[in-house]
Formats: sequence, structure tokens, C-alpha cells
Amino acid sequence: RWSVFSKVESRQFFYDDSLDQSNSFSYQYDRTDLQFFTIYKLTPLWKIAIGYQYRFAKEMNSNRTIQQISTIQKISGWRFGHRLRLDQTFFGSEMPVFRTRYRFSAELALEGTELDIKEFYLKSTLEPLWIVQGNQQEIELRVGLFFGYLFTNLNKL
Repeated sequence: RWSVFSKVESRQFFYDDSLDQSNSFSYQYDRTDLQFFTIYKLTPLWKIAIGYQYRFAKEMNSNRTIQQISTIQKISGWRFGHRLRLDQTFFGSEMPVFRTRYRFSAELALEGTELDIKEFYLKSTLEPLWIVQGNQQEIELRVGLFFGYLFTNLNKL
């Protein structure tokens, strides 16, 4: 029922087309995130998790605590996911940032009716975020479309 998950992500920019740039190749390091989660499986389809992230950033490093609950549904070859996440980010002397996120995802196996090992799949996500820092509030919408390959039940690209 218990599992531990860790992830390293890094972001770099290779091209900047903003007005004050020369519209050419220019490498810039942005950040690297280290994430660690402890996950408890409530049922085969429901999980809760708590996590921590440390961000090494070009401008300022930060600490983030994360709480989430997630579930999946399997319907006619599709796999639908729902995740509600709360997180709190702390930056030295700045006001902390509080975020509420809901992510809906849909995953479809490209071979057969169910995703099996050594098969390709498509995944799409829609994630609105509500962000609060002091008296400032903003809403962000993230949309993603992914093409993946399942190597094993624990490894995918």
C-alpha cells in the first residue's frame, strides 16, 4: 500500500523569440526540481500522497510542500485520471505562494484496448491552477498532449 516516488526535472531554453532578443539560438538555464513523494494506496483506484520539492533556480531557490489525492477510471480502452493537489512554496523573505490544482487526464493505448508493456500511447491533460500570493491572485490553465511508450509497469517514456 505504501510507495515512494522521486523525480528530477530540469528546464533550459534554447531559443527566445521575445521582442528584445535577436530571434536566434541562445541557451539559458532556468531551473532544476528535485521531488520526493510518499504515496498511500487507499484502494486500487484511489491514492493520497504528500511530497516535498526543492527547486534550484537561476533567480532564487525555493522549498515546496505538496498534498494530493488522485484516482483513475478505465472505460472502453481509455484511462481517465483526476488529481487534486495543494502546494505551498516558500522563497526566503518573500510571501509564500499557495496553489490549488486540479488535473484531468485521458490516456489511450495505440494498440488494442488496453495499454500493455512495450506499447505506445497518447495522453492529454487539462490543469487549471488557482495561485495566491499575499493579496495577489491569478488563474493559469495548462494543456498538454503527450506521446509515450510503456517499457515496464514502472518505466515509461
